[in-house]
Amino acid sequence: MRRVLHFMADIQVSSGMAAVVMNYYRHIDRSRVQFDFLYFEDGPLSYEQEIRSLGGRTFRIPRPGPLSMGNIHAFFRAHQGEFQILHCHPIWSAAVLGPVARRYGVQAVFLHSHSEKPGESGASILRNRLILYLSAARVDTFLACSHAAETALMGIPSSVYILPNAIDTHAFSFDSTARRLCRSQLGIAPETPVIGHVGRMVEVKNHRFLLKAFSICHRAVPAAQLLLIGDGPLEQMLRTQAADLGIQGSVHFLGSRRDTRLLYAAMDVFAMPSLYEGLSMALLEAQASGLPCLASDTVSPESNVTNRMVRLPLEQPKDWAAAFEKQLKAPADRTRDVTEAFARRNLDIHTAVRQLTELYERN
Repeated sequence: MRRVLHFMADIQVSSGMAAVVMNYYRHIDRSRVQFDFLYFEDGPLSYEQEIRSLGGRTFRIPRPGPLSMGNIHAFFRAHQGEFQILHCHPIWSAAVLGPVARRYGVQAVFLHSHSEKPGESGASILRNRLILYLSAARVDTFLACSHAAETALMGIPSSVYILPNAIDTHAFSFDSTARRLCRSQLGIAPETPVIGHVGRMVEVKNHRFLLKAFSICHRAVPAAQLLLIGDGPLEQMLRTQAADLGIQGSVHFLGSRRDTRLLYAAMDVFAMPSLYEGLSMALLEAQASGLPCLASDTVSPESNVTNRMVRLPLEQPKDWAAAFEKQLKAPADRTRDVTEAFARRNLDIHTAVRQLTELYERN
């Protein structure tokens, strides 16, 4: 059996990166491959209990710095020979952890790109470009969740394996009973038009733009409601913005949730106005639920699986408001089976997990 140590900043339910890894973990043959998790930050809602129920272990260490690299050495020394593979997810992490891991018996290092940009600012992009140059020769396998995410690696590795953010399409298929139950729990009437979004409340997800667009839509469709699923550092600012726009009574801040399948069922339209994305898990899940999706034109067209995704520029919130109105007035037929569409694109988890298993077993 191959034991793989996944490294990421945190294992919170609100983390898209952690959600991707957990989706593979739930479906992988754990008699052949077992996952453990190394991370920096704890939070109120994490995958820790689920990881342990699946036979994995969780390890938390302080963030690395000039005075804390000793913690990384101490960790790998204490677990020498336990892990065959180190699978790194933050773009900088293979350069920092990889050499230490090899020193203490790790046989192969993977680096996985989840976004189309290697950083959020000019300084971080330059820093990560330099780190990639330094780490390229130390990484055995480079992965990306899409061809768009491959660009974050800036052509530095000679080859990149595309491993999509595959999902279990059946788990997210539309369920009318779940729709009625979820709306009842939220206090939303069956006929009320609902727009939804799933994502961390951080700048790249562009919630401020979404609130502006919704406020314009709300003037034309006063009954409309907006579900925001996720948490993050911008939450209080977004609550204030909603109040300033006079829509606070129609915006539901639902926090980090484990029942997104039910919440997708409760929606009528899904919105993803991100500044950039690799291959959004939330967009895939929403499409698997049969939802029409509005996404920014900075989101890769690779995300369009069911031909129900419309890409719009982020120039005018009123254009998004008009698109919301159009979709809300003509509800989509959500009973159509989309399994074949996902399978053709290798986005069904059962196919993709076999490929990941083979990658691990070759290293």
